[in-house]
Amino acid sequence: MSVVWQEAGICHISGELFPIQLIFISDVSKEKNFWLRCLTNDLKKQDEIQELIQLYEIHKNENLYNSVMNIVVNANYKVFEEVQCMCEALLELMKDELDACRSEGIQQGIQQGIQQGIQQGIQSLIEACKSLGATKDVILEMLSEKFMLSAEDAEGYMKLYW
Repeated sequence: MSVVWQEAGICHISGELFPIQLIFISDVSKEKNFWLRCLTNDLKKQDEIQELIQLYEIHKNENLYNSVMNIVVNANYKVFEEVQCMCEALLELMKDELDACRSEGIQQGIQQGIQQGIQQGIQSLIEACKSLGATKDVILEMLSEKFMLSAEDAEGYMKLYW
């Protein structure tokens, strides 16, 4: 078995079934491994939290930093929740992303509402025409014309709602 200290707090062990890397968070260099040091569920120092938020602002568009920040915030949720200014700072940092998600959600909701409305309209047209004695061919033509459906789609709706 071979033990090699790569740097303070990071140890490689090899020669066993598989290689192992041990990381002693409290011993790693803050300057070189700041994000690694924050991967804990015991963040307490206000200055580290502030620095974490400031560094995240610089890298917030990078997926790796987003993933690490999500892990850190989830692991230290109470700390971020208790410190109101931190939450406000996080919300401010993430404002663009939150606004984009909100807009995307609204657009998806609108699209779903439109689709449901079209579905209900198609169903109502088929049921009303059927009750008035219209033939399937007439209803298929109306579906294609009123809802701009292909012949296959119109037939699919006919099978579904006839």
